[in-house]
Amino acid sequence: MPRAVRATIIQPDPHVPVDRFGPWLASNRVLVRAVPLWQRDVPAIEELGDGLIVLGGRMSAHDEADHPWIPPLKELMVAAVEADLPTL
Repeated sequence: MPRAVRATIIQPDPHVPVDRFGPWLASNRVLVRAVPLWQRDVPAIEELGDGLIVLGGRMSAHDEADHPWIPPLKELMVAAVEADLPTL
């Protein structure tokens, strides 16, 4: 039996939930870990698993003053792409 696929979902905004991704991922046997950025720090690339999904939010990518997690999230996304980690 193949090993389980694990992915991390980054949720920057409590008003933008996982929504349809959750059931779709579950039906495709993808185990997910959600990271709500208003409660937790941006994870390290080693913690992501087999893939990364970054949800949207009401903020701009340039709203670093109000959302200090934006620079680390940008760095994580670059690192994920450079590591050929599937990223959405």
